[in-house]
Amino acid sequence: MLLSDFSIQGSVVNPQEASYFPNVTGFIHASAHYHNITPTALSLNVTTSWNSHAQAYMAGTNETAMAEPLGSWNWTATDKMALSVVEKLPTHLNGTTLSDTIALVHGRIELTDTITNEDLRLEFEGVHFILNGSIYGLAEPPGHNIDIRLLPSIVPTPSKNETALLIEPELKARIRKLKDLIDAGIVDQDTSSEEPPKSACPFMFYAQMHPVAVPEYLMQELEDEIQKPTGVWTINSPKLSANGLLVSKECGIMFEMNETEGLRSRTFFRKVTTYAGVSGLVYLALLILFSRQTERSRTPSGLARVSRWMFLTQSTVDSVSFAGHITFAILAEGRPSLSLVAPAFLACVLFIYEAVWL
Repeated sequence: MLLSDFSIQGSVVNPQEASYFPNVTGFIHASAHYHNITPTALSLNVTTSWNSHAQAYMAGTNETAMAEPLGSWNWTATDKMALSVVEKLPTHLNGTTLSDTIALVHGRIELTDTITNEDLRLEFEGVHFILNGSIYGLAEPPGHNIDIRLLPSIVPTPSKNETALLIEPELKARIRKLKDLIDAGIVDQDTSSEEPPKSACPFMFYAQMHPVAVPEYLMQELEDEIQKPTGVWTINSPKLSANGLLVSKECGIMFEMNETEGLRSRTFFRKVTTYAGVSGLVYLALLILFSRQTERSRTPSGLARVSRWMFLTQSTVDSVSFAGHITFAILAEGRPSLSLVAPAFLACVLFIYEAVWL
Protein backbone atom coordinates (compact mmCIF):
# COMPACT_ATOMS: atom_id res chain seq x y z
CA MET A 1 0.00 0.00 0.00
CA LEU A 2 1.21 3.49 -0.87
CA LEU A 3 0.85 4.81 2.69
CA SER A 4 2.96 1.99 4.07
CA ASP A 5 5.76 2.81 1.63
CA PHE A 6 6.04 6.27 3.22
CA SER A 7 5.50 5.04 6.82
CA ILE A 8 2.26 6.96 7.16
CA GLN A 9 0.23 4.37 9.06
CA GLY A 10 1.21 4.46 12.71
CA SER A 11 0.84 1.93 15.48
CA VAL A 12 -0.22 2.10 19.10
CA VAL A 13 2.79 2.52 21.41
CA ASN A 14 3.38 1.43 25.00
CA PRO A 15 1.81 4.30 27.02
CA GLN A 16 4.34 3.78 29.83
CA GLU A 17 7.29 4.49 27.53
CA ALA A 18 6.06 6.69 24.68
CA SER A 19 3.00 8.56 23.43
CA TYR A 20 1.64 10.81 20.71
CA PHE A 21 0.51 14.40 20.99
CA PRO A 22 -3.13 14.25 22.16
CA ASN A 23 -3.86 17.53 20.39
CA VAL A 24 -2.22 18.81 17.20
CA THR A 25 -3.67 22.33 17.23
CA GLY A 26 -0.84 24.53 16.01
CA PHE A 27 1.51 25.19 13.13
CA ILE A 28 3.68 22.77 11.17
CA HIS A 29 6.29 23.81 8.60
CA ALA A 30 7.82 21.17 6.37
CA SER A 31 9.73 20.49 3.20
CA ALA A 32 7.62 19.35 0.26
CA HIS A 33 9.02 17.02 -2.39
CA TYR A 34 7.07 16.89 -5.64
CA HIS A 35 6.32 13.59 -7.38
CA ASN A 36 4.63 13.20 -10.75
CA ILE A 37 2.34 10.17 -10.41
CA THR A 38 0.58 10.33 -13.76
CA PRO A 39 0.48 6.89 -15.45
CA THR A 40 2.96 8.06 -18.11
CA ALA A 41 5.48 9.36 -15.56
CA LEU A 42 5.19 6.23 -13.44
CA SER A 43 5.84 3.98 -16.44
CA LEU A 44 9.08 5.87 -17.16
CA ASN A 45 10.33 5.81 -13.57
CA VAL A 46 10.12 2.26 -12.26
CA THR A 47 13.12 2.43 -9.92
CA THR A 48 11.27 3.89 -6.94
CA SER A 49 10.19 1.45 -4.25
CA TRP A 50 6.63 2.76 -4.23
CA ASN A 51 6.13 2.74 -8.02
CA SER A 52 3.99 -0.39 -8.19
CA HIS A 53 1.64 0.83 -5.47
CA ALA A 54 1.37 4.23 -7.14
CA GLN A 55 0.51 2.62 -10.47
CA ALA A 56 -2.21 0.57 -8.79
CA TYR A 57 -3.55 3.73 -7.15
CA MET A 58 -3.63 5.67 -10.44
CA ALA A 59 -5.03 2.79 -12.53
CA GLY A 60 -8.04 3.79 -14.61
CA THR A 61 -7.48 7.55 -14.42
CA ASN A 62 -7.93 9.78 -17.46
CA GLU A 63 -4.58 11.49 -17.98
CA THR A 64 -6.00 13.86 -20.61
CA ALA A 65 -8.49 15.31 -18.12
CA MET A 66 -5.72 16.15 -15.63
CA ALA A 67 -4.45 19.20 -17.51
CA GLU A 68 -7.41 21.50 -16.86
CA PRO A 69 -7.60 21.40 -13.04
CA LEU A 70 -3.82 21.82 -12.72
CA GLY A 71 -4.27 25.53 -13.44
CA SER A 72 -1.43 28.04 -13.56
CA TRP A 73 0.36 26.95 -10.40
CA ASN A 74 3.98 25.84 -10.84
CA TRP A 75 3.88 22.47 -9.07
CA THR A 76 7.49 21.53 -9.76
CA ALA A 77 8.75 24.69 -8.04
CA THR A 78 6.86 23.94 -4.82
CA ASP A 79 9.27 22.91 -2.08
CA LYS A 80 7.65 24.13 1.16
CA MET A 81 4.46 23.24 2.95
CA ALA A 82 2.83 24.84 5.97
CA LEU A 83 -0.11 23.58 8.00
CA SER A 84 -2.24 25.52 10.42
CA VAL A 85 -4.83 23.30 12.09
CA VAL A 86 -7.31 23.42 14.95
CA GLU A 87 -8.44 20.24 16.66
CA LYS A 88 -11.53 19.53 18.72
CA LEU A 89 -13.16 16.43 20.11
CA PRO A 90 -16.53 15.69 18.48
CA THR A 91 -19.55 16.40 20.67
CA HIS A 92 -23.29 15.94 20.65
CA LEU A 93 -25.54 18.97 20.38
CA ASN A 94 -25.91 18.82 24.18
CA GLY A 95 -22.13 19.15 24.60
CA THR A 96 -21.23 15.59 25.61
CA THR A 97 -18.10 14.12 24.02
CA LEU A 98 -18.64 11.46 21.37
CA SER A 99 -15.15 9.97 21.32
CA ASP A 100 -11.89 10.36 23.21
CA THR A 101 -9.82 8.58 20.58
CA ILE A 102 -10.80 10.40 17.36
CA ALA A 103 -10.78 14.18 16.96
CA LEU A 104 -11.91 16.43 14.13
CA VAL A 105 -9.31 18.79 12.66
CA HIS A 106 -9.71 21.67 10.25
CA GLY A 107 -7.54 24.49 9.00
CA ARG A 108 -5.45 25.22 5.95
CA ILE A 109 -2.48 23.93 4.02
CA GLU A 110 -0.19 26.34 2.16
CA LEU A 111 2.20 25.39 -0.62
CA THR A 112 5.01 27.81 -1.44
CA ASP A 113 6.53 28.42 -4.87
CA THR A 114 10.29 28.77 -4.31
CA ILE A 115 10.72 30.92 -7.42
CA THR A 116 7.97 33.53 -6.96
CA ASN A 117 7.44 33.08 -3.18
CA GLU A 118 3.71 32.89 -3.85
CA ASP A 119 1.44 30.66 -1.78
CA LEU A 120 -1.31 28.30 -2.82
CA ARG A 121 -3.81 27.93 0.00
CA LEU A 122 -5.92 24.82 0.49
CA GLU A 123 -8.79 24.46 2.95
CA PHE A 124 -8.46 21.34 5.07
CA GLU A 125 -10.86 19.04 6.96
CA GLY A 126 -9.82 15.77 8.55
CA VAL A 127 -9.76 13.39 11.48
CA HIS A 128 -6.98 12.68 13.97
CA PHE A 129 -6.63 9.21 15.47
CA ILE A 130 -5.11 10.02 18.84
CA LEU A 131 -3.98 6.53 19.82
CA ASN A 132 -1.72 5.97 16.80
CA GLY A 133 -1.06 9.58 15.74
CA SER A 134 -2.51 9.24 12.22
CA ILE A 135 -4.30 12.07 10.39
CA TYR A 136 -6.55 11.61 7.36
CA GLY A 137 -8.15 14.53 5.57
CA LEU A 138 -9.40 16.28 2.46
CA ALA A 139 -8.01 19.53 1.05
CA GLU A 140 -9.58 21.80 -1.55
CA PRO A 141 -8.67 25.18 -3.09
CA PRO A 142 -10.69 28.21 -1.88
CA GLY A 143 -14.18 28.28 -3.33
CA HIS A 144 -14.46 24.48 -3.39
CA ASN A 145 -16.45 23.27 -0.40
CA ILE A 146 -15.21 20.14 1.35
CA ASP A 147 -17.79 17.42 1.85
CA ILE A 148 -16.85 15.95 5.23
CA ARG A 149 -19.21 13.03 4.54
CA LEU A 150 -16.39 11.62 2.41
CA LEU A 151 -13.98 11.36 5.35
CA PRO A 152 -15.02 7.81 6.35
CA SER A 153 -14.08 6.62 2.86
CA ILE A 154 -10.38 7.52 3.27
CA VAL A 155 -9.71 6.16 6.77
CA PRO A 156 -8.67 2.54 7.47
CA THR A 157 -11.48 0.01 7.17
CA PRO A 158 -11.73 -0.82 10.92
CA SER A 159 -12.35 2.88 11.68
CA LYS A 160 -14.90 3.68 8.96
CA ASN A 161 -18.01 3.14 11.06
CA GLU A 162 -16.69 5.03 14.08
CA THR A 163 -15.64 7.94 11.87
CA ALA A 164 -19.05 8.01 10.18
CA LEU A 165 -20.77 8.25 13.57
CA LEU A 166 -18.78 11.43 14.30
CA ILE A 167 -19.65 13.18 11.05
CA GLU A 168 -23.43 13.34 11.56
CA PRO A 169 -23.35 15.43 14.80
CA GLU A 170 -20.77 17.74 13.21
CA LEU A 171 -23.01 18.28 10.19
CA LYS A 172 -26.00 18.98 12.42
CA ALA A 173 -23.95 21.50 14.43
CA ARG A 174 -22.87 23.31 11.27
CA ILE A 175 -26.42 23.35 9.89
CA ARG A 176 -27.72 24.77 13.16
CA LYS A 177 -25.01 27.44 13.15
CA LEU A 178 -25.90 28.36 9.57
CA LYS A 179 -29.60 28.61 10.47
CA ASP A 180 -28.76 30.88 13.40
CA LEU A 181 -26.77 33.16 11.10
CA ILE A 182 -29.64 33.30 8.61
CA ASP A 183 -32.18 34.00 11.36
CA ALA A 184 -29.94 36.79 12.65
CA GLY A 185 -29.75 38.32 9.17
CA ILE A 186 -26.03 37.72 8.89
CA VAL A 187 -25.08 36.60 5.41
CA ASP A 188 -21.48 36.14 4.34
CA GLN A 189 -20.50 38.40 1.49
CA ASP A 190 -18.93 36.88 -1.59
CA THR A 191 -15.30 37.90 -1.24
CA SER A 192 -14.00 35.83 -4.13
CA SER A 193 -11.87 37.82 -6.55
CA GLU A 194 -12.33 38.01 -10.27
CA GLU A 195 -8.93 36.41 -10.80
CA PRO A 196 -9.08 32.80 -11.95
CA PRO A 197 -8.06 30.23 -9.30
CA LYS A 198 -4.45 29.08 -9.39
CA SER A 199 -5.60 25.47 -9.36
CA ALA A 200 -8.72 23.35 -8.97
CA CYS A 201 -6.99 20.14 -7.89
CA PRO A 202 -8.62 18.32 -4.95
CA PHE A 203 -6.26 16.60 -2.55
CA MET A 204 -6.24 13.91 0.08
CA PHE A 205 -3.88 14.45 3.00
CA TYR A 206 -2.31 11.71 5.09
CA ALA A 207 0.05 12.40 7.98
CA GLN A 208 1.69 10.40 10.73
CA MET A 209 2.76 12.11 13.94
CA HIS A 210 6.04 10.87 15.37
CA PRO A 211 5.84 9.41 18.88
CA VAL A 212 7.78 11.07 21.68
CA ALA A 213 9.67 9.28 24.44
CA VAL A 214 7.32 10.59 27.14
CA PRO A 215 4.76 8.50 29.03
CA GLU A 216 1.15 9.14 28.12
CA TYR A 217 0.15 10.46 31.55
CA LEU A 218 2.85 13.14 31.44
CA MET A 219 1.75 14.22 27.95
CA GLN A 220 -1.84 14.45 29.18
CA GLU A 221 -0.74 16.57 32.15
CA LEU A 222 1.08 18.87 29.73
CA GLU A 223 -2.01 19.10 27.51
CA ASP A 224 -4.27 19.89 30.48
CA GLU A 225 -1.90 22.64 31.59
CA ILE A 226 -1.76 24.11 28.07
CA GLN A 227 -5.54 24.16 27.80
CA LYS A 228 -6.20 25.45 31.33
CA PRO A 229 -3.03 26.92 32.90
CA THR A 230 -2.84 26.50 36.67
CA GLY A 231 0.89 26.97 37.24
CA VAL A 232 1.54 23.33 38.08
CA TRP A 233 4.88 21.84 36.99
CA THR A 234 4.87 19.86 33.75
CA ILE A 235 7.48 18.49 31.40
CA ASN A 236 8.86 20.73 28.68
CA SER A 237 6.88 20.41 25.49
CA PRO A 238 8.63 17.89 23.21
CA LYS A 239 9.22 18.51 19.53
CA LEU A 240 6.14 18.17 17.35
CA SER A 241 7.12 16.38 14.14
CA ALA A 242 5.43 14.32 11.45
CA ASN A 243 5.70 13.03 7.92
CA GLY A 244 2.92 12.91 5.37
CA LEU A 245 1.57 12.80 1.84
CA LEU A 246 -0.56 15.27 -0.08
CA VAL A 247 -2.04 13.41 -3.03
CA SER A 248 -4.29 14.47 -5.91
CA LYS A 249 -5.45 11.52 -7.96
CA GLU A 250 -7.40 13.81 -10.28
CA CYS A 251 -4.24 15.76 -11.18
CA GLY A 252 -1.53 13.10 -10.87
CA ILE A 253 0.34 15.01 -8.16
CA MET A 254 1.90 13.86 -4.91
CA PHE A 255 3.89 15.84 -2.37
CA GLU A 256 5.96 14.09 0.26
CA MET A 257 6.10 16.04 3.52
CA ASN A 258 9.14 15.66 5.78
CA GLU A 259 11.71 17.68 7.76
CA THR A 260 8.90 19.11 9.83
CA GLU A 261 9.00 21.72 12.57
CA GLY A 262 5.87 22.05 14.66
CA LEU A 263 4.68 24.42 17.36
CA ARG A 264 1.48 24.23 19.37
CA SER A 265 -0.57 27.39 18.91
CA ARG A 266 -1.20 27.89 22.64
CA THR A 267 2.53 27.53 23.28
CA PHE A 268 3.22 30.08 20.58
CA PHE A 269 0.69 32.57 21.96
CA ARG A 270 2.05 32.06 25.45
CA LYS A 271 5.49 33.02 24.15
CA VAL A 272 3.93 36.05 22.46
CA THR A 273 2.33 37.12 25.74
CA THR A 274 5.60 36.65 27.64
CA TYR A 275 7.49 38.66 25.04
CA ALA A 276 4.86 41.41 25.12
CA GLY A 277 5.13 41.65 28.91
CA VAL A 278 8.93 41.84 28.90
CA SER A 279 9.11 44.33 26.01
CA GLY A 280 6.38 46.43 27.65
CA LEU A 281 8.40 46.67 30.86
CA VAL A 282 11.53 47.57 28.87
CA TYR A 283 9.74 50.37 27.02
CA LEU A 284 8.17 51.61 30.23
CA ALA A 285 11.65 51.83 31.79
CA LEU A 286 12.98 53.62 28.69
CA LEU A 287 10.10 56.09 28.84
CA ILE A 288 10.69 56.86 32.52
CA LEU A 289 14.46 57.24 32.04
CA PHE A 290 13.97 59.41 28.97
CA SER A 291 11.57 61.76 30.76
CA ARG A 292 14.00 62.11 33.66
CA GLN A 293 16.91 62.74 31.33
CA THR A 294 15.07 65.44 29.40
CA GLU A 295 14.29 67.27 32.64
CA ARG A 296 18.01 67.38 33.44
CA SER A 297 19.14 68.34 29.94
CA ARG A 298 16.98 71.40 29.35
CA THR A 299 19.79 73.83 30.20
CA PRO A 300 22.02 75.18 27.38
CA SER A 301 25.01 73.30 28.73
CA GLY A 302 22.99 70.09 28.91
CA LEU A 303 21.70 70.48 25.36
CA ALA A 304 25.23 71.03 24.07
CA ARG A 305 26.25 67.58 25.30
CA VAL A 306 23.36 65.80 23.55
CA SER A 307 23.89 64.33 20.08
CA ARG A 308 20.99 64.98 17.69
CA TRP A 309 21.93 61.93 15.64
CA MET A 310 21.53 59.70 18.65
CA PHE A 311 17.96 60.86 19.12
CA LEU A 312 17.20 60.52 15.42
CA THR A 313 18.45 56.95 15.47
CA GLN A 314 16.50 56.08 18.62
CA SER A 315 13.29 57.70 17.33
CA THR A 316 13.59 55.73 14.09
CA VAL A 317 13.99 52.47 16.02
CA ASP A 318 11.00 53.29 18.21
CA SER A 319 8.78 54.16 15.23
CA VAL A 320 9.67 50.89 13.49
CA SER A 321 9.06 48.99 16.74
CA PHE A 322 5.64 50.61 17.10
CA ALA A 323 4.69 49.77 13.51
CA GLY A 324 5.87 46.17 13.86
CA HIS A 325 4.09 45.47 17.14
CA ILE A 326 0.79 47.05 16.14
CA THR A 327 0.80 45.38 12.72
CA PHE A 328 1.30 41.92 14.21
CA ALA A 329 -1.38 42.59 16.82
CA ILE A 330 -3.87 43.51 14.09
CA LEU A 331 -3.04 40.75 11.61
CA ALA A 332 -2.67 37.90 14.13
CA GLU A 333 -6.07 36.75 15.33
CA GLY A 334 -6.63 35.86 18.96
CA ARG A 335 -6.54 37.55 22.34
CA PRO A 336 -2.85 36.79 23.06
CA SER A 337 -1.78 38.90 20.08
CA LEU A 338 -3.60 41.90 21.59
CA SER A 339 -1.00 41.91 24.36
CA LEU A 340 1.38 43.42 21.81
CA VAL A 341 -0.70 46.60 21.89
CA ALA A 342 0.96 47.50 25.22
CA PRO A 343 4.59 47.68 23.94
CA ALA A 344 3.30 49.27 20.71
CA PHE A 345 1.56 52.03 22.70
CA LEU A 346 4.62 52.67 24.88
CA ALA A 347 6.88 52.75 21.80
CA CYS A 348 4.52 55.28 20.20
CA VAL A 349 4.52 57.51 23.33
CA LEU A 350 8.31 57.33 23.51
CA PHE A 351 8.58 58.29 19.84
CA ILE A 352 6.26 61.28 20.41
CA TYR A 353 8.34 62.43 23.38
CA GLU A 354 11.51 62.18 21.31
CA ALA A 355 9.96 64.07 18.41
CA VAL A 356 8.77 66.87 20.71
CA TRP A 357 12.15 67.11 22.45
CA LEU A 358 13.96 67.36 19.12
